[in-house]
Amino acid sequence: MSSSQLPANIEWQDEPQSDPEATNNNSNNNNNAMMTDSGSVTSHNLIDDDDGFIMEHRSSSADSVHSSSNGLGSSSNHGSSSNHTGGTSSRGRNVKRKSADQEFAERESRQVNQARACMIILFISITGLLAQGVYFFVRFGEIEEFHDQYDHDKDEVLIEIGDTLQNTLSAIDTFMDAVEAEHEAGVADPNIDELEWPRVLVQDFSVRGNKVLTLSRGSLLVIQPKVEAGQERAEWEQWALENHEEWIEETLRIQQSSPLYQGEQVEIPTNYTGGISPWIRTPSLYDLQGIMPQDAPGPHFPIYQSTPIAPTPDGQVYGYDAYNPLSSWREPLKEMTENYVATLGPTMNLGDETDPYKQGEQQRIQGFLERIVADDIDSTQPTVTLNYPLINNANSYVDVYTEIQRRREAGLDVESYFEIVGSITVHLFWKELLRDNLPPGHDGMMAVIGNDCGQVFTYQFFGPNVEYLGNGDLHESEYAENKDLNYRVYLHELINTPNGTAANETRYYLQNKQVYSGFRLSDEYCPYWIHLYGSDIMRDDYETLDPFIFMILTVTLFICGCCVFKGYDWVSERRTQKVLRVAAQSTAVVSSLFPKVVRDKLFPTMAAEEKKRKESATMNAKMRLKSFMGENSAHTRKGSMTGGRSAGGNDDDDKSSTMDEQERRQDEAADALAQANAPIAELFTDTTVLFADIAGFTAWSSVREPAQVFTLLETLYGAFDKIARKRGVFKVETIGDSYMAVTGLPDPRADHALVMAKFARDIRDKMNDLTIKLARTLGPDTDDLQLRIGMNSGPVTAGVLRGDKSRFQLFGDTVNTASRMESTGVISRIQASASTMELLRDAGKAHWVTRRDGGVQAKGKGTIQTYWVEPGAKAGGSNASVASSTSASDDDDNFEALDEKTLRLVEWNVAIMKKLIQQIVARRETREQLPRLNMLRKVSMMPHSGKQSFNTSSRPAGEIPLDEVQEVVELPEFDPRLSRNAVDAESIELSEEVMLQLKEFVSIVAVMYRNNPFHCFEHASHVTMSVVKLLSRIVAPSDHAIQVAQQGNVGMAVSLHDHTYGITSDPLTQFACVFSALIHDVDHQGVPNSQLIVENSPLDSIYRGKSIAEQNSVDLSWKLLMEDQFEALRNIICATPDDKVHFRHLVVNCVLATDIMDKDLKNLRNQRWEKAFSEQSRLGESSQVNTNRKATIVIEHLI
Repeated sequence: MSSSQLPANIEWQDEPQSDPEATNNNSNNNNNAMMTDSGSVTSHNLIDDDDGFIMEHRSSSADSVHSSSNGLGSSSNHGSSSNHTGGTSSRGRNVKRKSADQEFAERESRQVNQARACMIILFISITGLLAQGVYFFVRFGEIEEFHDQYDHDKDEVLIEIGDTLQNTLSAIDTFMDAVEAEHEAGVADPNIDELEWPRVLVQDFSVRGNKVLTLSRGSLLVIQPKVEAGQERAEWEQWALENHEEWIEETLRIQQSSPLYQGEQVEIPTNYTGGISPWIRTPSLYDLQGIMPQDAPGPHFPIYQSTPIAPTPDGQVYGYDAYNPLSSWREPLKEMTENYVATLGPTMNLGDETDPYKQGEQQRIQGFLERIVADDIDSTQPTVTLNYPLINNANSYVDVYTEIQRRREAGLDVESYFEIVGSITVHLFWKELLRDNLPPGHDGMMAVIGNDCGQVFTYQFFGPNVEYLGNGDLHESEYAENKDLNYRVYLHELINTPNGTAANETRYYLQNKQVYSGFRLSDEYCPYWIHLYGSDIMRDDYETLDPFIFMILTVTLFICGCCVFKGYDWVSERRTQKVLRVAAQSTAVVSSLFPKVVRDKLFPTMAAEEKKRKESATMNAKMRLKSFMGENSAHTRKGSMTGGRSAGGNDDDDKSSTMDEQERRQDEAADALAQANAPIAELFTDTTVLFADIAGFTAWSSVREPAQVFTLLETLYGAFDKIARKRGVFKVETIGDSYMAVTGLPDPRADHALVMAKFARDIRDKMNDLTIKLARTLGPDTDDLQLRIGMNSGPVTAGVLRGDKSRFQLFGDTVNTASRMESTGVISRIQASASTMELLRDAGKAHWVTRRDGGVQAKGKGTIQTYWVEPGAKAGGSNASVASSTSASDDDDNFEALDEKTLRLVEWNVAIMKKLIQQIVARRETREQLPRLNMLRKVSMMPHSGKQSFNTSSRPAGEIPLDEVQEVVELPEFDPRLSRNAVDAESIELSEEVMLQLKEFVSIVAVMYRNNPFHCFEHASHVTMSVVKLLSRIVAPSDHAIQVAQQGNVGMAVSLHDHTYGITSDPLTQFACVFSALIHDVDHQGVPNSQLIVENSPLDSIYRGKSIAEQNSVDLSWKLLMEDQFEALRNIICATPDDKVHFRHLVVNCVLATDIMDKDLKNLRNQRWEKAFSEQSRLGESSQVNTNRKATIVIEHLI
């Protein structure tokens, strides 16, 4: 075995030195090195003390350096040391060999046993964890199947109940339509002796009723005509007595012959007075035999026609008034008649009724139902009545309910046209409603049914069958808190109605279901709900022994694996013993051949390698940090050499480094990048951190387009970055409108505070210059944006947070304090902490610093003293605030030159209007290029050839602007050829004369504004900017229209044009909107119109006390535009008198739309809105007129 193949844990036995003097020296040092368990080197010395005893001495590898200094020649005297102290020395050597062998064997055995124990523990742990994992995996799978089965059963139940309810309502609605159609036909036919309700006998009632009962799973269908008190009641009782035998005989005949009826087969009872009660009855105590007094108030809803029928030998049901004050059905019938809805009455047979009259009523109804229901239906089960309104004119509309609601909302009479003439009532057993909703084998789900009036009862499903559990909520309590195993829904939500379809698209029980358009099921009177719960019966079907079986199987497999591992371990141990024996022999050979110093070089210790690795990691951390910073570091170092020196100026000399030094550092950093395990971080003790925030940016950006926001930030930050490179400042990051920079890293510099102060001054001044220039393109208030700057000096931790997006970050209290300096500062000023102030003072710049009065309250810091910094201030000079001063506003009559800010607003407005005028001219030239349109245009312009003739008066004689308000402003129709052959607006060059007149007009408008809050020229510019922004959000059809028109699909292009109501297809309309925004508050006095009326303003009489300020603004601005000095501007805006009229209408409507307090204008807008979006209101009107009406609404809402 070669020396490189020897195990690292083998001990080395060193030979003694031949030199006696060296031997004595070695008695205080280590001559014998060995590898310990951890891989570190220990040495063994045999020391002969004064008494002649041989002692074993252990020392660390650090003490064995002396052995290497003795060279390699000491091995030649190996044998001489054996005679040291005679026989005692030999005995000592034997002790040493025995100790080394024993230690070697013990260490190897210990390591093997430790590894074996770890593996056994690991196998046991993995077995236990995996067994638990398998158990819970299988168990959770069963639980998931249980939940899935519950969800499936719940869906099936709700869908089936919804279908049954919807089919019931639809069947009754169809039945009502057929009855009413037959009745209307009988009334219209003079050959048929047909009476009006309530004296109407439904023909073929039993046959039709059977169909309704089949679809609804009902047990009894009843017609209850609405009978008013007095004469109508007397007439109906007489009529009922005379006409009852016909329908009773028909019903009995069908009932006895049809297999659908499985109840009692009956004949006409002998105790009937002709088979039916001739009087409207009301309940006496425990029966229904009381005759309703003749003077009892109406209306009455007597039970009359019904199917099936049955004898009631102990009392009459027919003729019973369900609307009497003691009846259980009075309230649901009242809700039905008042709100035109179907209602569910109270559930009977719950045993919860305490009123003796209602108890008697329910007992009589139960006795009646007992005679007619099938043998497999328990008449003592809970039952409920569904009351459906019977109305006249039911066939006049497809969706009568929607029409009734519309009439009510419109304040129209409903009762006279849709009169409720009775009720169609179906008796339903809840059990029948729930039956056959689930397939066999799906057992255990519990259904708790109740209403908001306090009735609650419980059923349980057993496949297609259901079992009534009793009154009250009887579900198992453990499922009440589990949201996955209980679900509640109102019954009226299970019906797919037109007005609920959009809101209920996500409800699975309404998907793929026909829309029901009849009377809605009431959601106000005691609405019923159903709450579905899981149960132990359901869960038991899914709780099996599978988890235990799979767990035991897993444990068995791992036990088998452990046995295999044990066998492998036994084989491996035998092999290891053989290898160790060979290694021991090889060790003895190597020990006899090589001295210790050679062995150390052949087999370097782990401790030495670890120490070297740590030293390398510590040495290269900073260089890795610099390497990550890359070009920024290079720029920073370059700035330190160039910009840093210039920044100091006459103040201080900046430090510089040579290019060779930079290249050496970069090479070292590149080499260090290979070691990426250690964190890239470093502490920099001397730095200055700066935060700069744009004050007012949030409000400014909220009214700008994204492109404008990024134009501002890119311009500012780009300029700041150039200054940073020049000054040698390192930019850390930008967060929104906040700029963060630091000096003093990655290369330390003593003047970091001084450089940062100059940098802060430079970016503040640059900010002020750039915002003034950008105001001409980015709009008003841009020049009001200023920086708020804070600085702090101290140590920071800098490093790279590695991950998906690695970032250079600063941490520490210095950073937090710098942020507080910025947040508590003042716009356009530089605030610094005490630490920065001291550095500037030490640099001889104390005259730059001014103490801030009172200090500031900083979050997490309390009250701290801060300082204002103004680099470049002269010593002994004033350190007053650098805030810009504002002069007092001029008087209203002062028409001198505009101030600088107003001039910038004028230039911005001129630029906006120039673009729109270019679009007007481009559209006009495009139209002139089309031969046919050009010919028509020439014909229309023949009377106006030559110089355009305008009426230059402020308004038509005898009228005020309010009289000119148009309900519909006509916009030109869309012609796809204009888009296909459009002239580029940017290619249009406006004459110098037009531009001068445009600028002069806007300037005069600015002067005409008074200096009132929210009614000044600056506010008007804001409104103009908002209008421009909103116009840009409207989709222009031109690009799509060109493509579609080229393909020949002109209809699609027109449709897209109509989608925008034609606004963006007409540049003159857009210009009118912007023009109106500019002039809408001209000469506004800053008080509302009502105040002008109170003060008897002269304008009140001129404008008839209506929209005074707005009409005055229109007149003054229009008069100004009509002056001769703006003739070229007028002609380029409006080429024809028609254009002028169109432009005038737009301006008047837009400006007067700003008066939101005038009731007449408000009513006009409301009527316009109603007519625009109501099909009924615009019958017979062309689509183009309605499109223009909608465009007028949008235009007025823009401003």
